[in-house]
Order: sequence, then structure tokens, then C-alpha cells
Amino acid sequence: MKLYQVWGLVQHLAEIEKLEVSGRPAFVIAVNLSKIKPVIAAIDKTRLGLIKKYDVSGESVPNDKMEDFINEFNEFLKDDADIELKKFKVDDFEIVEGFKTKVGTINAVLELMGE
Repeated sequence: MKLYQVWGLVQHLAEIEKLEVSGRPAFVIAVNLSKIKPVIAAIDKTRLGLIKKYDVSGESVPNDKMEDFINEFNEFLKDDADIELKKFKVDDFEIVEGFKTKVGTINAVLELMGE
């Protein structure tokens, strides 16, 4: 798994944690989230460090340096995340009646499944 894949899960973490699943999928999702959260924190720390590199105040990257910042951050995100996620299959899911979630959340869960 690459860092950009982990970073892509950020916006879905709260929704994933609210999913009503049980059994093995619930366990695997919890274990995988516990592995991913520290990596997300490290990525964010690196991102904030890059912002400070391009803007001493660390508040925002000036427009004239934005392209360099984006290129450097994107290059960093190509690295391996060095985490191994537990896997499970879609067949392991028991869908709760009235189950509703966003497509992005479902895609994020598929990432967590290692499929």
C-alpha cells in the first residue's frame, strides 16, 4: 500500500468507524484502522512540515510556491506505507437492513479489505 492510498482514506475515516458491521469484518476494520491512523498522522506531520518549508508562518503555501509544494508532497506520497493490512472478503459482510453510506466510504472499506 502506498502513502497516497492511505492519505486518500482520511476523508472517510469517521464514516468507516460508524459502519454497522459485525464479526470478522468489524474486527479487521478495527485492526486496519489502528494501523492506518498513525500513518495518517505521520503524513499530516510531513505535510505541515512542507507547508512551513514554503511558508515560514506555516499557515498556507503562497500561490507562487504552490506548484513546488504539491509536486514535493505528491512525490512523498508515492512511497510505500510499510503497513500490512488484514484481509477479508465481501462475502464476510452481513448487510444491516437499511444500510446507507456514501460510495466513497464503500471504496475506502474496499481499500481496507486489501482487495
